[in-house]
Amino acid sequence: VSRKRFPGGLKPLAELARSNGMGFGLWSAPIMVQDTSGVITDHPEWLIKRTDGTKMALWGNSSAMCYSGDYAKRFNDWLVNTARDLKLASVKVDGGLYVDGCIAPNHGHPVGHSEAVQIETFKDLVKRLRKASPGIVIDRGWEAEPGLTETYDTTWFGDWAVAFKPEREADPLWWYR
Repeated sequence: VSRKRFPGGLKPLAELARSNGMGFGLWSAPIMVQDTSGVITDHPEWLIKRTDGTKMALWGNSSAMCYSGDYAKRFNDWLVNTARDLKLASVKVDGGLYVDGCIAPNHGHPVGHSEAVQIETFKDLVKRLRKASPGIVIDRGWEAEPGLTETYDTTWFGDWAVAFKPEREADPLWWYR
């Protein structure tokens, strides 16, 4: 959170929302980190490492962090503490969380097989969020994984890219491939 834009942090906004009968929620994209952010500068070893040595680029000027190991612990601790402190009513967990094939040996997953650990890391996050902020609504967005629907409260299948490709909408099994 930018202290320049929000000198008092997000707490005053959360309190204002509640005082007006609304809940306060946050959007997050755990693996998406701006290339100029301190987390990449301080910990480039947390980036997803590919076999060809390149980093995984995402939208705009962002790169993918491996959602396991030390990075995931730091992110999850931050989000859980934020949920508790702000009494979050909802959180949207956006962006692809599970990227298999990371070859970094120090991320807490078998080399080249990161997805299973990332899924368990997300399940743990959800349990911790529910303890930290009882009643919190967890939205996984359009990237929802059918096998994990029990972990979140809301999702939706579709986005702007799908809307412009009618052949995808015509095949309901497309999402499961």
